[in-house]
Amino acid sequence: MNKKNAIKVLENQKSKLIDNKIYKDETWVFQTASFIKDFFGEDSTEYSFISQFNFYVKVPNGTSPEETRFLLDNKKNKAEKFIDDCIETIKTKGLIKRTKINFLNRLTNGAIVSIMTPIALAIFGAGFYFGTEKINNDNIELKSENKEITNKFDSLNYVITNLSHEIDSLLQSADSIENELIDAKIQIESYQNNHQTITVKYSEPYSLFGGLVLINAEKYYDEVKISFEGDIVASMEPDMNYKQKVISIKQGKRFYIKDFTNQDWIVNILKIDSFETKLELIKKTMP
Repeated sequence: MNKKNAIKVLENQKSKLIDNKIYKDETWVFQTASFIKDFFGEDSTEYSFISQFNFYVKVPNGTSPEETRFLLDNKKNKAEKFIDDCIETIKTKGLIKRTKINFLNRLTNGAIVSIMTPIALAIFGAGFYFGTEKINNDNIELKSENKEITNKFDSLNYVITNLSHEIDSLLQSADSIENELIDAKIQIESYQNNHQTITVKYSEPYSLFGGLVLINAEKYYDEVKISFEGDIVASMEPDMNYKQKVISIKQGKRFYIKDFTNQDWIVNILKIDSFETKLELIKKTMP
């Protein structure tokens, strides 16, 4: 991953903070923390900050929607400044340095000695054997044998050097794979921003859209009712006037909601049992 790609990833994260149609929740925090860990390292102050960050605010009963909105916007502004600071740091200092070492550098001196000593002993032992056999009869032949042994030793060094180069090439391929994984993270994130599955337990409100909406589910015998608190309305039919705050649902059916940004969502009813209701929210794109 180079500086240019890292800055592009962070600018993409920032654009989602600015876009009011994209909700700011733990998904954004988890994905951003993953990127920051890759760029600055797990022990960096940047990763320490973002890994503990959240968009939730605690407000007392009776707090107005305007005050709640101000607190939420303040959280968003802190996140934007954090992204800007990270981009500036990358431009100035670059990314965390990952030391690349070749095959020989990975070995300790003791390991190299352990490997080469038997080889050297074997080579020179063979030279000594053949030299002793020939020395009395033909000194010229002895020199030829020693030269052949030396050539074999040089050939062994050549093989080790080539192996080191191949390992370095594999390390470069690993960097390419890392870039592909980051691109995959961005694609997964885009899917998660437009699709989510939630489980609403009976008599236990579920917080949605960064705490701006509460969903309640109540079961009366064979009937389940869903009610909404916050700036959101529902309809049982698509492309109709959204007016309902309470609707009755059945498993396998669907209904429709419109959120505070005027975005339409399709809600599929996946599961209804004695303890909870499982819903699938899909952002409805404009034709």
